Amino acid sequence: MAKYNNIYHRNDGRWEGRVLLGRNPSTGKPQYKTFYGKTQSEVRQKIKNGLTLLEDGVQLTGEKWELGKWLDHWLSNYKRNEVAKTTYDNYRFALVHIKTAIGKSYLADLNTDMIQLAINELAQSGRKRTIKITHCILSAALDQAVENGLLAKNPAKAVILPRQQSKNARVLSVEDQQLFIRALRGQRLANLFMLQIATGLRPGEALGLTWDNVDFENKILHITKAVRRERDDNDISHMVFAPTKTKRSRDMELLDEAIEILKRQRELQNAEKKRLGNAYTDLNLIFATKTGQILERPHVAQTLALIRKQMRIIRAEELHKDISEVEEPNFTLHSLRHTFATRALEQDIPLKVVSDWLGHTTIRITGDIYSHALPAKRRNSIQRLTGITTDHYKNGQNRGQVQNDE
Repeated sequence: MAKYNNIYHRNDGRWEGRVLLGRNPSTGKPQYKTFYGKTQSEVRQKIKNGLTLLEDGVQLTGEKWELGKWLDHWLSNYKRNEVAKTTYDNYRFALVHIKTAIGKSYLADLNTDMIQLAINELAQSGRKRTIKITHCILSAALDQAVENGLLAKNPAKAVILPRQQSKNARVLSVEDQQLFIRALRGQRLANLFMLQIATGLRPGEALGLTWDNVDFENKILHITKAVRRERDDNDISHMVFAPTKTKRSRDMELLDEAIEILKRQRELQNAEKKRLGNAYTDLNLIFATKTGQILERPHVAQTLALIRKQMRIIRAEELHKDISEVEEPNFTLHSLRHTFATRALEQDIPLKVVSDWLGHTTIRITGDIYSHALPAKRRNSIQRLTGITTDHYKNGQNRGQVQNDE
């Protein structure tokens, strides 16, 4: 059992006390933990706290970890080989603010207030979307520190996350959807956007489609992968094929019009291949750059921005107004997925079917995201019960009494 020696007053004015932890198994030399304080009572209290930690299994020897260094260590040694490369990069990015705010603090000095203030600052910076994930990652790293005996408890667990208002998915109205389709005329990526509206694919999934994913005969789309940017061991980023967000493949039945979109895209691509010849790099992608390379999402988003501007021009012309009097539609690539799901629910397609098409892990996720479409669906559905209380036994027939078989 650990013991401590007398507390004494140092020449520099501080007080010092040492706890004998035992002997080094390799050298046989005694191992001490030293505590310092401004007063004798402060050191005595620190020693008391240290002995309590020892009884709880917390190590008091070894390197004194700064939070920032511990987070780097945790990522490299506990997460690098456990999570996908993109997830690992997202973890690193999410922890930047914490490392900047309190990364120089020692693990032993961390408390809930320090972390709470850092989280509050993150909320004030306007990056509310990263708050929950940042706190989750930080808490996981500190849980590991507890497991390793570097902390007695995890101070991040008591942090209260700022309240965030849930946002409805941005969906194109039927009118805006038709306007969008008109604005696509002449756009090289028109077939990509049309297929997203017809299938609800995630942007990365649509960009990751290859021709072997399409069963034209049975009108089935095999969604097996996505594309994304990842960093290699040298911290150089590349576009790569990767599993879908839920790490599982799915099949989706295709509309006849989706099949026609894919056939048009194949004709367009064959023409580009013929024009470029050997300069075309054939990765078997359905949607690619003009030279066959993987399309990057920022490039697609830039094209979508041009289409939004074109929608504004068309609307101004149709309303006979100056363009300054017409607002530009506000939606993103992901809005095309939301639009598909909303149109499906508006047509009374079962939530479970839509959830399977979208590749959600649970039907609850689908219901939460598309709750805006469900009230109208429920109102329409209730009308199917019209007549539930109507008397079907008029003219003296049975009005609910039990009849005998006699």
